[in-house]
Amino acid sequence: MMATQSDTIQGVYLEDSYVLGIAVSGRQLRLGVLFALTDDHPAYAAPIPGEQHCYREGEIRWDQVQIVSSRGRSSFFIAADPDGTFDLGSVCYTRNEGVHHVETDWFDVQFTAGDMEVVLAT
Repeated sequence: MMATQSDTIQGVYLEDSYVLGIAVSGRQLRLGVLFALTDDHPAYAAPIPGEQHCYREGEIRWDQVQIVSSRGRSSFFIAADPDGTFDLGSVCYTRNEGVHHVETDWFDVQFTAGDMEVVLAT
């Protein structure tokens, strides 16, 4: 079962969230993310000992993507976390006048799209 929050990233602290994967299929863009949740998110729980935030895996999905501009990074680093999962770096997201801007350690892309969903794995 997945929890969906449409067209918003309320309750998610992206500055301390991490990209886990990137997928493009047709006109859909998906970012796998380890989300840092804030205490106003419905799925928030107290952080486990040793962690600063409540972390939950999930993804951000956009449909009907139309690229405005895109550029890849010439170099990047993939870190392995203590539990063995890969950390592809941070994610920065803004939306201005209908144009989405996603910047990661891997790419920087601006695009128009249909709905955006933030989906948490349960």
